[in-house]
Amino acid sequence: MRHTTPIIILATLLSAGASAQTVPVFTDTNGDGVISVEEVRAARKAFRDARTAQFDADQDGTLSREERAAARQARREAVLSEFDADSDGQLSDDERAAARQARQRAIAAQFDLDNDGVISEAEQEGLDAARPGRGERGGRDGRGGKGRRGKH
Repeated sequence: MRHTTPIIILATLLSAGASAQTVPVFTDTNGDGVISVEEVRAARKAFRDARTAQFDADQDGTLSREERAAARQARREAVLSEFDADSDGQLSDDERAAARQARQRAIAAQFDLDNDGVISEAEQEGLDAARPGRGERGGRDGRGGKGRRGKH
C-alpha cells in the first residue's frame, strides 16, 4: 500500500520556521532507507530536550508549570502567525484543521526518504511509529496510558 505525500508542505513549513518549533526532525541515522521506531524515539527525545533547553529559564533540567506555559504560548503564537488567516488572534475550526493537517503532512514528508512523493510500506512503518497514539506500547507518543488527560 502506498500513500501520496505532498512534499511542498514540508518545504513551506521549514521556510516559515514553523517546523523548528512544532515538528520533530526525523532522520534515517543508520542509512538503511527507512526511519525506524528507534530513530523516531531518538528524534522525539531530541525534540523534547531542545524544547526543555529553550524554555528552562532556571536551568534545572525540567520545565516548571510556568515554563511549560511559556512553551505552550510560544507554540500557540507560532501556529497563529502561520495559520490565522483572518488575523483575529484565534484559530477557527477550519484554521485549526489546516494547522493540524500541515503538521501531519510535514511529519509524513520526512518519511519519504527516496523523495518520490509516495510513502512506501517500509516508510509507512516508521511514519506509523511517529504518529501520536501509535507507539509500540500504545497511548500518546508510545508511552502507554490513555493519552492526553486520560481521555481516548
